[in-house]
Amino acid sequence: MKSANPKSTNPKRSKPHGSKPNKSNIAAVALFAVVAAGAVAPITAAAQQASPWYVTGALGQSRYDVGDVSFSGDNKGTAFNVGGGFRFTPNVAFELGYTDYGKATYDDVGVKAKNTYGAVVLGAPISEAFSVFGKLGYGSTKRSIARPDQVTTVGTGTSATIVTAMGFSDTSRKSEAMYGLGAAYAFTPRITGTVEWQRLDNTKVDAGMVGVRFGF
Repeated sequence: MKSANPKSTNPKRSKPHGSKPNKSNIAAVALFAVVAAGAVAPITAAAQQASPWYVTGALGQSRYDVGDVSFSGDNKGTAFNVGGGFRFTPNVAFELGYTDYGKATYDDVGVKAKNTYGAVVLGAPISEAFSVFGKLGYGSTKRSIARPDQVTTVGTGTSATIVTAMGFSDTSRKSEAMYGLGAAYAFTPRITGTVEWQRLDNTKVDAGMVGVRFGF
C-alpha cells in the first residue's frame, strides 16, 4: 500500500524555511529597484519600432533548494519557459507564462514543479539595443514528489530474503509569488535574445535560462 504522506518517511530531512534573508533575494530586490527606476527612462529607437505584443521562450537549468541537508543524487533539472505579453509602454509590460522547472532526484526521491503565472515586467534601457529587466508576479504551482518501490536482497543463497520498501507519490498545488531578473539584447526591432534568472518564492526552486522574444 502506498503512503499518502511522504514527509513521514524521513522527518529529520525536512528543514523549515524561515524568514532569514537570502543573499540572492537581497540582490534581487536591489536590482529590481534599479530596474523599476529605469522603467521611466527614455525609450530606445528599437523599442519605438517594436509591436506591443510579444511571445517568448527560454530553456535552461533549474536548482531545487534542499538547504544544508546532504544527499545523494542531483538537485538540478532541465527548465523551460513559454509566455506572451503586452507592453503598455516600451519599458512596462504584463506577461502570462508557464515555467516547467524539470525533475530533480535526490536520495531516490523525484521532485517536480510547474508554475503558471501573471507578472509585471519592468525594463530599463542601457543602450540602443541592450536592456535589463525585472519580473514580479503571482501564480499557481503544481508540485509533485515521488519515490519508487525499493527492493533489497538481504543474505545470500537459499537464506536470501527480498525486502521491499513501499514507495510513495504526492501532488499538490500552491499559489505563490514569483520573481526574476534578466538582460535582453535586441538583434532587430522584432527579435530579442534574453538571459533570465527566475525563482518561486515558496517552492524554493530557481532557474537560469537563455531565450528569445519575438514581437508582432
